Amino acid sequence: MIMAYGLLLICITLQLVTSQARLEFADNSTNRDQRNILLYQSLFMPPRRHQPNSNTNSNMEEEGAATSRIENMACRALDGTTGLCYSKSECTELDGRSVGLCDDDTGEDGPICCIVEKSCRNITKQAISYFVNPSYPDRDRLGSFCDFRIDITNKNVCQVRLDLEEFSLLGPHTTMGICRSDRFVAMTSLPNGIGISELCGENAGQHLYVPVDATVGSASVSLMVMTSGAKAYQWHIRATQIDCRTTPELVAPNGCLQYHTDLSGNIRSFNYDPADSGHYQSNLDYAICIQRSPNTCRVEFNQVENSVFWINTADGMYLEEGVGRAGAAACDLSSHDYLYIPGGRDGSDGQPGGAFSEPTADKFCGRSLSGLAVTETADRMRSGYVLDPPDNNTLASTVTSYAAGPIVLRFHSDDIIEPDQELGFDIMYRQLGTGCIRSLK
Repeated sequence: MIMAYGLLLICITLQLVTSQARLEFADNSTNRDQRNILLYQSLFMPPRRHQPNSNTNSNMEEEGAATSRIENMACRALDGTTGLCYSKSECTELDGRSVGLCDDDTGEDGPICCIVEKSCRNITKQAISYFVNPSYPDRDRLGSFCDFRIDITNKNVCQVRLDLEEFSLLGPHTTMGICRSDRFVAMTSLPNGIGISELCGENAGQHLYVPVDATVGSASVSLMVMTSGAKAYQWHIRATQIDCRTTPELVAPNGCLQYHTDLSGNIRSFNYDPADSGHYQSNLDYAICIQRSPNTCRVEFNQVENSVFWINTADGMYLEEGVGRAGAAACDLSSHDYLYIPGGRDGSDGQPGGAFSEPTADKFCGRSLSGLAVTETADRMRSGYVLDPPDNNTLASTVTSYAAGPIVLRFHSDDIIEPDQELGFDIMYRQLGTGCIRSLK
């Protein structure tokens, strides 16, 4: 009896371990709402590296009947890779690869989590697909032109989110500030583009939202990578079509190149790589949006501890290390590079609330993100000596915004190139529901 009981416990334990080693999945009876929840969870999971794929550079795919199952549920492998559930034959037809099972009950003969990865000169209609460099996961070294097109067949899709899970190209030109040798371009059938013309450098972990309009007929997103071969390059880009009717919680507000949906998170400039002298591009002007959480009234912004922050200022190379600037005189007079945070005020005291009469600034630059710089700028404007040399004691400190409405940051850069003074920013944001009652004094 004791032996039988022990064997039963062993069987149960093995079954639990096996279940945990499987994919997260929903069975074939999953309704649309449940699928949307699963898609939401998988879309915003942090990307992770996965095993090599030996078949990523095939010819144009003929997706046929398998593409009619565009509504198939999303699945997520244990390595963080997101795919769609298909039968083995359908996955083979799509030239995809299996990363595990979708349904434990049906065993090896059931649906599998299928990852569709394509490289140059390919087309896909898949709701979730991957665009990779020809030799991925290895780097390539030959100069080339590589293109990939995503056709939108679902008329409810209004955006495509691009997650740059891995992205390493040659950076922008050091005197021109543009992506001259290597460049990534995302083009849509809409006339106004996506808010940024090109990207290059080190951008792993970044994401972009590309607007589309499938209601007027055909819609597509074209991804193109041009490389010179001057540096080894690599990319692994996940493209997710967003159904704006059934999953409105995934939709970025119009005009937002990036959209953060968590209560707190991290925001970096493009090509942020200070350890290797990476610098942001010239002539940028794009919006970074944050989904406002219910029952919150303020957002705190802080520079990531021990990170490099340098957005060019009127001080230029003479600005002391760790000193921040705020306001138009420092950030938008002779130099026009700035991070725009609406209604930014000094939050260095750590006390929520405050008065409506406290000074605010919208434009931040210099060698730190500094709430103290807001107070200093206001004091100098009151005294009439706003252009006099500052005291240089405005070190990194909290910037707090009580601005009502949508939370929208902007990053702007001009055509003046000073690579050593344009390394970019790495900041954290946090939405809070305390200190919402402010005094009138």
